[in-house]
Amino acid sequence: MADILTLKKFEALSPFEIKNELMELAKKTSRTTQSAFLNAGRGNPNWIATTPREGYFLLGQFAITESKRVMEQSPGIGGMPQAKGIAARLDG
Repeated sequence: MADILTLKKFEALSPFEIKNELMELAKKTSRTTQSAFLNAGRGNPNWIATTPREGYFLLGQFAITESKRVMEQSPGIGGMPQAKGIAARLDG
């Protein structure tokens, strides 16, 4: 399990930066274990790695909810959430 300092580091990152960190962690882990790194990104369109996609989907849903929480205007314009307190909102 990640320590509190590692988790604090992620509070300051954008969703894209979090994605990059997760990609690096997956690649690093696949080099030291027998688990293969499976990139569910823009590769082969004939299959999908569902678990990573579900994680990215949930992160995207959270980002949209946060944007609408700050500001929601027509047609589909949201606000930029502040980093402060975002980890608590992610848990809840």
